[in-house]
Amino acid sequence: MLLALIVERVSGRGFHELVIDRVLDPARMTQTAFFGSDALPGDAAIG
Repeated sequence: MLLALIVERVSGRGFHELVIDRVLDPARMTQTAFFGSDALPGDAAIG
């Protein structure tokens, strides 16, 4: 959590946005996203 806050402050961007741009998109992980546990889509992996 602390690292996420530091990254946000240094970059001026949201942590989730950075993870998507720097990790998920380059890895072509198109079915990966950040959802609240109360708003998971039907095909989300749980556990």
